[in-house]
Amino acid sequence: ADNRRSDNTFSLKNFNEARFQLGDRYRDLATVVVHSNILKELQNANITDPKTGNTILINGNQLPTQISAPNPGDSIKGVRVIVDDTLPVKNGVYTSYLFASGAFGWSELPTPRAAETGRDALRFQGVDYLISRRRFVLAPQGMSWNESAFAADNPNKPFPGMEDLANGKYWNRVFDPKIMPYVKFTTTDEAIKQATTPTETPG
Repeated sequence: ADNRRSDNTFSLKNFNEARFQLGDRYRDLATVVVHSNILKELQNANITDPKTGNTILINGNQLPTQISAPNPGDSIKGVRVIVDDTLPVKNGVYTSYLFASGAFGWSELPTPRAAETGRDALRFQGVDYLISRRRFVLAPQGMSWNESAFAADNPNKPFPGMEDLANGKYWNRVFDPKIMPYVKFTTTDEAIKQATTPTETPG
């Protein structure tokens, strides 16, 4: 029996699988954000220059495709690479994201009492405060904020925090996925290696 582990690495094949989730709009995806461990493993595997002829193996099996491992700011297939260690990592599985330019928008809305003053007469012989309030709105293309669901769960919370914005329960998809300009995909780093160890098959 063939017990070879499937390729879950950041190979060119898997990178393309993520890009082509948008079908003929794949060229819209202009940026990929990866964890530094993914970039490190790509570079450790010497996937750095197609001219070197390096062969990358996974469990003794040659990868069907190779990828040029860039530095941050370089690109893979025209997609610019950004490195961010705040990306999710769980049990050796790394989450990366592909974005189109303008995939996320921000706007600022008026807020009551945008500026006011205050004074604490008992602190440091009196301290005057100038308080400035600003309200920003996140606008991911193709998604709509579900205010009623958020309000039902958080009756005493006037505005969502970052943890709320990360909760899919509070978002509704309103566009066809093919025209939503971002893709999430997961890969591992531990399988990216230059190795010649043959696959072991239980006897």
